[in-house]
Amino acid sequence: MAMQEQSVICAAVADATLAAVGPKADDVRLLKAKLGIEQGNRTPSKTASFPLATFTAALEAAASDRGDGLLGLKLGRSFHFEGFGELATLALAAATLGDALEKFVRHSSVLQSNSSFDLSVSGDLARLSYAIVDPSIKLRRQDACFTVAVQHAFLSRKLGYEVRPSLVEFQNTPELGASDYRAHFGCTVQFGKPLNSICFPARLLEEPAALANPDLGSRLEAILADRMRAMAGSFDFSFAIDAWMVSAFSAGTSVEIEQAASDFGMSLRSFQRKLMECEINYLEIRNRVRCRIARQLLSETSTAITSIALYLGYSETSAFSRVFRHLTNISPSRYRMQARPALEDRGSWRRSPTLDGNAWLIAGRELAASSRDSRRSADGARERAVVISAERWSCRDGCWPRPV
Repeated sequence: MAMQEQSVICAAVADATLAAVGPKADDVRLLKAKLGIEQGNRTPSKTASFPLATFTAALEAAASDRGDGLLGLKLGRSFHFEGFGELATLALAAATLGDALEKFVRHSSVLQSNSSFDLSVSGDLARLSYAIVDPSIKLRRQDACFTVAVQHAFLSRKLGYEVRPSLVEFQNTPELGASDYRAHFGCTVQFGKPLNSICFPARLLEEPAALANPDLGSRLEAILADRMRAMAGSFDFSFAIDAWMVSAFSAGTSVEIEQAASDFGMSLRSFQRKLMECEINYLEIRNRVRCRIARQLLSETSTAITSIALYLGYSETSAFSRVFRHLTNISPSRYRMQARPALEDRGSWRRSPTLDGNAWLIAGRELAASSRDSRRSADGARERAVVISAERWSCRDGCWPRPV
């Protein structure tokens, strides 16, 4: 399927969700670093966006790091629905549950693009379904759990009492035993289905809801409709490849052009033709993504340079150092030395997180003890360096700017 717009999620939602993935601030800092997300405390604007592929990769990485296959469900259950901004206000202002869900589905693209939200009724059963339709986004399990759990929590929030679903369906296979999912939802949970869905008695759609405000709803619908029109038809192939690569590095999968073509649903020849039409150099994007992630891991964590090189798909640390120096005019070790004073000023360098030894970092391979010893020696001699100008592809103000 050819995408007509960017696959993005509202930056405020992504920011609030990622902030909740770890019990400590360092967990969030570590997660953002390996995804190349610039650290900071800026509050995203209402219209700022965030790459959907990066968001889903972040949820998968957080679940893996914590060893918690149910993380998406837990995050969804505790997520404050108001975090969806004006779309949440519109749904909460509706007079009935059915009206609320219909409005949410109709305006859902302001929350998340290239995704299908749908409400259907068959007999006495209503089905609220969700799926990502962008074929290049492969990491979906935790995102599906998060979304369905949010939908379940909203049903109860809107009606003012705990709603027990009749059935829950997931596209993916279960991360853990199906009984863990049944315990969460209190109903039968099925897997390998066409869509992620939560089913409940259709009669609930007609139930009146508390805090209804039709006048407020009308004003918000006009605002959201304008925003949807502004978002439509905006697609940047380079942006999409960038987000796909971030996800692939996080999952430890190949970033070779053949894999990219397959994940985007194209033949290699068609993919290369598309790159030429858009005047895109695939290797330049790969180097840029690698450099952005490396900068964050070097400046925000104490991860060994050897481990960073392995995470970014380099077979040798020397190759990584050579490319990094070519792109930044400085070696990785000197770049880290330049960042160290800022961390020390925050009192966080000595306790800065590290990815060394994590299975996801080296795609399941263990570093030999001799390799660890050699990298400690190599990292030992560092010099202070000049401040480097910020990379134009860094994530600022909660959004991911397109290239200029």
